[in-house]
Amino acid sequence: METLFARELEMFEQTNAYLDDHIAIWIAIPIVSNYKNRIHQLIPTLKESLIGKDTSKVHMGQAILHLKKQIADKMDILDDTLEAYADDIGNEKLRQQAANYYSDYFRLPYDDFVDKVTKMIDLLEIHVNNMGDYGLVQDQIDDVKLNLDEYQLSLGKSQTYDMASKIARQDKDKLIGEAEEYADKLDKVMKRFKRSNFTFYNGYLAARTIVEY
Repeated sequence: METLFARELEMFEQTNAYLDDHIAIWIAIPIVSNYKNRIHQLIPTLKESLIGKDTSKVHMGQAILHLKKQIADKMDILDDTLEAYADDIGNEKLRQQAANYYSDYFRLPYDDFVDKVTKMIDLLEIHVNNMGDYGLVQDQIDDVKLNLDEYQLSLGKSQTYDMASKIARQDKDKLIGEAEEYADKLDKVMKRFKRSNFTFYNGYLAARTIVEY
């Protein structure tokens, strides 16, 4: 049973990682962010149920630099959205603040990186309620917060947001059931890519497969 639980957890991790690596394909579909984010939030709690509270030494399924890359990629996309919004409303100061590129994040040392990410998240959250037409939803911001928590945890640092603590503590069967429910909903939404992006869709199905060793 524990082995099956570990395999399911690994599948959820690889699904989350696959979507992170292909974020530009699906980010304009808010419901994908919603379901993915729910799974992403459950992963640390599932890990804790399996191996105890000290998850910092567990293989995260992603290298630390890969986590940093994912955060930089997501912030680049979110900043582009904020920049377009700022341009449309004629807010030049906001447009300049949002004019960031991937490299503006990735090249920074730890303290500067975290500071820049959190400041831009603050700006995004100020304007998110007015940016629905631009495809921005709170789930996309929360997903970056989760990645930042994971990045900090991997480095043995305190977490800025500690998003996983918001998940109610339940037994692992209930947690797995909840993750499976969101994954099933995600499967239905992802079918839209079956014809429009067959390669991406096949990769998603592969990530959703429980691998037996």
